[in-house]
Amino acid sequence: MMTEKMVLKKLGIVDFGYLPKNKVIKMASMLDKMDPEVAKKALEQFPEFAKTAKEMLAEYKEILDKGLAANNESIKSVYDSYNAIIVSLQKELDTKEQEYDLSV
Repeated sequence: MMTEKMVLKKLGIVDFGYLPKNKVIKMASMLDKMDPEVAKKALEQFPEFAKTAKEMLAEYKEILDKGLAANNESIKSVYDSYNAIIVSLQKELDTKEQEYDLSV
């Protein structure tokens, strides 16, 4: 179990009350490794922890949603290209079949 001193050192802060927003998720990922009393003390000193974590997760979700939307547009473009190639090849095959049928 991590002691308060170990957690503070790992986060690079002197007090849980000065926990910067960019370290909230790091602290959250360490909670299960902390001594329960240390985790309780950390959360008591940072009463906005839940609110800040929730805000950060909402921002992260928004970023992921935008990335997914951009990816969907890209994939649609690729599928459209593939379909155009397939249609072109199908026409070429149909033409070759007709040429073959006529010559037989």
